[in-house]
Amino acid sequence: NEGVVSALMTGGMPVLAALLTLLVAQWFNTKSRAKQVEERRTERRDNDREWYRRTLFEKRLAAVQEAYAWLQKIKEAIDNANPNDPQSEANDVLRKTAREAREWYDNNTIFFHDELPEGSLFIGLINSSFGYSYGRTPLKNPLKNTEDELDVDELDVLHQYLAAKTMITERARKLLELESEHQQPNDQ
Repeated sequence: NEGVVSALMTGGMPVLAALLTLLVAQWFNTKSRAKQVEERRTERRDNDREWYRRTLFEKRLAAVQEAYAWLQKIKEAIDNANPNDPQSEANDVLRKTAREAREWYDNNTIFFHDELPEGSLFIGLINSSFGYSYGRTPLKNPLKNTEDELDVDELDVLHQYLAAKTMITERARKLLELESEHQQPNDQ
């Protein structure tokens, strides 16, 4: 009896040690795998957030660039329009351009402003362009100087243009500044 127990002890000890080593190794592998899975999940979440932030920045920047393009189209149409002849082809072009710009604005306002605004200088320009095409809004108010404080409700079409241009330029500057601030910590 003692011989059998002794034989099992001496022969079984290496097997028991190997089994115990295997169990400990499996436990560490499981812990290591769980940590790797969590690290990959965190990395994927960070990558998704960065992709979303970058995509949103690109959409916002594209909206500002498109707003500037619409601003220039409207200005060209204003320059060609004749408020003394509301039925002229050039005035029809101005009204068509203003309608298309308004449709674009309505579909892109959240990217352009980051929120839904109560009012917009861009819309002011569109509205004054319509008024100008019908001879209701003056091209330039002789009582206003471009350096005067701008009261949006009293602006002539050129002051509306300048106010909208300033707003678009400021929005572009702000977006690029925010992107630059975001990039700086990653570059260091």
